[in-house]
Amino acid sequence: MTLKQFISFIGALILTALAYGIIIFIYLVVTFSFAGETLSQKENREAFFFYSSVFVIITTIYIVYRRLKTNRKFSAIGIAIPILFAFYILFLTGQTYFENINYRQKFDKAKWTMSEMKPFKMAKTLVKDNTLIGQTKKQIIENLGVTTDTLKYEKADYLKYFTDKDTWELILRFKDDKVVDTYLYEEGLGI
Repeated sequence: MTLKQFISFIGALILTALAYGIIIFIYLVVTFSFAGETLSQKENREAFFFYSSVFVIITTIYIVYRRLKTNRKFSAIGIAIPILFAFYILFLTGQTYFENINYRQKFDKAKWTMSEMKPFKMAKTLVKDNTLIGQTKKQIIENLGVTTDTLKYEKADYLKYFTDKDTWELILRFKDDKVVDTYLYEEGLGI
């Protein structure tokens, strides 16, 4: 390897690593928050990370291909090495993304009511399928059981059920004694 080839390799490696670092920094700045978030917000962010990773990898592979076509193989190798990191990120985000897609769990009233911490996948299925929308508070209590966590805010009542996954809560918003909105929510730091 000549000095020119070595410089080409190191330069491409450093520039690619720097570009990846900037992309990750932008992702972190755009998505970082101490506030709470709904499951939909979190899943949308994770889907964005997944598809962005796919785009970055495809773009990097195209650049490596173009470098090889123009006979700049040491530069191509320098660009290709950081792609291993991108594949690792793709694997992590892809695993989370596909886990989010496969969430279905049929509602089992006995299992639900016997659990102090409600089954997360069951709660997620209830929210995603809008199963509880339109039900009265009496129907909700009959199906989901009594909860001590209630709140009244801006002419709406809220019921909260804690789930067995991390700090996720199933929130039901009532207006005129009917469920008008359901979502899974994770408290933030509140800073």
